[in-house]
Amino acid sequence: MADESTYEVTPLFPIPIFNTKVSPISNEVKQFLFNVEYERMFVGNGYYSADKYILHRPECIQLYEAIMYRLKLFTHDFLHTAPDIQFEMTNSWVVKHDKGDWGQAHIHTNCLISGVVYLQTDDKSGKIVFRKETNYPNLFPTGVDVDFTTWNVFNARSWSFQPHDNEMFLFPSTVLHSVDKNESDKERYSIAFNFFPRGKLGTKEFELRL
Repeated sequence: MADESTYEVTPLFPIPIFNTKVSPISNEVKQFLFNVEYERMFVGNGYYSADKYILHRPECIQLYEAIMYRLKLFTHDFLHTAPDIQFEMTNSWVVKHDKGDWGQAHIHTNCLISGVVYLQTDDKSGKIVFRKETNYPNLFPTGVDVDFTTWNVFNARSWSFQPHDNEMFLFPSTVLHSVDKNESDKERYSIAFNFFPRGKLGTKEFELRL
């Protein structure tokens, strides 16, 4: 007789959040990134580097290569994208959050995959939060406010991670994400970047070469 409590749940069409370490990042590279020219964000909740292609600087070549290696693990080894499709880093910038600064909920445009590497954090620096889009119901749409006894990846409306130094995240650029307020007396530094695919996309009349 079959056990009636036995069941299986398939995570169909999940949103992948890739999480890994990029280490060691040398103190020389970090000091270079901490001391570049910054400008205040127009929202007034943090700073970003004036150079929006910072990882293309020769001082960052090792960090750039480390990020690209992990991008390949995500796209080719895990997601199994075709080997002739490459992902180009289109831009990159350093983000500095002083105490009280935060990152509003946003997406990234003109890219397919986005990422971040945390350079300087502590336990009070704030979490990165990924949020479920209003029009992405998976099971329970936003208009049906069901209470849950335990949150998990199937019922959550948001999911947060406490970043640590040298930690890296890759995620779809369309995923809404934010960063909690920095409650630490130490500046929070991270470096953000975007990617776009290059190669042959689609087949026949829908084929596109980038």
